[in-house]
Amino acid sequence: MEFERPERRWLRAGLLLLVTFWASAVPTMALVTIPFVLLAVFLPGRGVLPLSLAAVALLTTFSLAPPEGAVWWLERGWGLLVGGWFLALSVRWPDSAFTTRALGALAGAGAVAGAFFARRPATFDAVDGAIVRELRTMSDQVVTLAQGSTADPELTTFIVNTVQAVTELQSRFYPGLLMIASVSGLGVAWWVYVRVARGSDRGLGPLRDFRFNDQLVWLAITSVILVLWGSAGVLNDVGANGLLFMSALYAVRGAAVVVFVTGGVSLTGGVLLTLGIALIPAYVVSVAMFIGLGDTWLDVRARALTALGRGSDT
Repeated sequence: MEFERPERRWLRAGLLLLVTFWASAVPTMALVTIPFVLLAVFLPGRGVLPLSLAAVALLTTFSLAPPEGAVWWLERGWGLLVGGWFLALSVRWPDSAFTTRALGALAGAGAVAGAFFARRPATFDAVDGAIVRELRTMSDQVVTLAQGSTADPELTTFIVNTVQAVTELQSRFYPGLLMIASVSGLGVAWWVYVRVARGSDRGLGPLRDFRFNDQLVWLAITSVILVLWGSAGVLNDVGANGLLFMSALYAVRGAAVVVFVTGGVSLTGGVLLTLGIALIPAYVVSVAMFIGLGDTWLDVRARALTALGRGSDT
């Protein structure tokens, strides 16, 4: 029997929390707190701890921080929409995998938001403008801080150019980044909920078991088609953001395949992987993504288990 170290279960939630902050174009805890509140209120579990934490999370999310423009409300509205779908799917299919419910919640929330904005394109333009202005305001603050704290003009120029380039990328890809942050935020919320409501630290499975419906490959293919043949407009942006999200999913799936095949990541391997991601992130992520994409057809883990089963019979 395989015994898993408990601290690694905490690590999963911690890493997902980092992903939530990293991927959120406008950092927010609403993607974690609001889904947790919904789960704790409508699926309270045992004791008063879940409801007590839900009250603190609700107070922190809505009362302690005053509204600061439209983006403040947009963050919480999206958190409510995704969290509501995740709750509904958890009630309807409680035994389904977390990944299935999280991606289903994202699809449901995206469909509702898409239908709403399709009927009110002017509202979408206003939302898009508000988010872009917020990103540029944050960029200006960082640039001002860099100019005031750095005496080296070359370093200052480098920082300013880097911040502006990142801001332009975020302005185009914030929907895809938001989808990544939404799934990781749901993961943190679900892990905390299972921990306090059920007394278990197994809300999230190990990385080696990560997978999702193979039919999602058609979403990736459609995204590529929109990027290659779509004009430089809405369809092209939709394809680019869909491709970003699917690339992230396949990269994680590729990492899961590698961990499964190698039996885990040692301390040395973890250090080398971290250095690789820091020095050549595009290469490491691309390799993991193509491994994950290939797993859609090859199903490496199932083949390995089948081979092991046949070997044990001989």
